Amino acid sequence: MIMCCVNDVNIEHVMPPSDEKRLKEILLRLDESIIPKLSERVDLDEYAEKLSERAELFYAIRQGKDIGNCAIYLNSGSYGYISSIAVTKEGQDSGIGTQLWNYVLKRAIEKKIKLITLMVYETNSKAIAFYKRNGFYIIEKSQGWIKMQFEVEEI
Repeated sequence: MIMCCVNDVNIEHVMPPSDEKRLKEILLRLDESIIPKLSERVDLDEYAEKLSERAELFYAIRQGKDIGNCAIYLNSGSYGYISSIAVTKEGQDSGIGTQLWNYVLKRAIEKKIKLITLMVYETNSKAIAFYKRNGFYIIEKSQGWIKMQFEVEEI
């Protein structure tokens, strides 16, 4: 399903199972934007396969090209988990991440999700600031990682 356009960017919501090849392509393009690099932490083929089978995906699309992505698990009762959210270098600092987050949040509200969590690397100050601006707060720190949480409230 394609959603409204802001700043020449469309957001597409895709339910599982989804196109694994498309997901892997955007993950490869996002790899340099994610700290530490996703490819240094996971096998991208296995990760794309798992997400395409189980996660709801949101793609930010500009001029027919994927420039951002969010993969979130919203299939376990009242809890959600963001596995990844990122925007390519050329799309950063233009509100696309917030646009993605807003659509993810709307979907979470539809599914009656109460809490959304995520993990972020402690030196990824730009991502931490983004999450804090969007209502996440730190609940735990462990081995270089920060666990953050967002309490979903109906709008």
